[in-house]
Amino acid sequence: MVQAVIDANLLNPLVHLTNAEYSIKNEATWAIFNVVIRSSKEQIRFMVNEGCIKVLCDLLLCSNADIVSICLVGLEKILSAAESDKEHKEVIIQYIGMVDDCGGWDKIERLQTHPDIDIFEMSTMMLVKHWVSESDGFY
Repeated sequence: MVQAVIDANLLNPLVHLTNAEYSIKNEATWAIFNVVIRSSKEQIRFMVNEGCIKVLCDLLLCSNADIVSICLVGLEKILSAAESDKEHKEVIIQYIGMVDDCGGWDKIERLQTHPDIDIFEMSTMMLVKHWVSESDGFY
């Protein structure tokens, strides 16, 4: 399924639909999430190049807890896939930087005050697992 979406060039239009009205944005985000969750490392690289990190980060502070949750899970899948690729250590650094560039880490940090306990726990786990401050000299 994932490769069929990629081969049909459907990912880029989905990314652009996340700028539409709420109901369309909601459905496009779910579609992107479903593709990310089922992707291989190579497919995730393609998706990152298509702008999926920014899409997931942009929706982290929306009012719909389900959307916030799927964005966190999608980002975790992307970062974990990069971390597991021992041959390409620069990939995780690049992905973490991309999350930072679009304000994702600040949004994830703000989610630590979210009333939904699952969102609180996911955001805390992601910060502990993936984020090291630039003041430490590395990501």
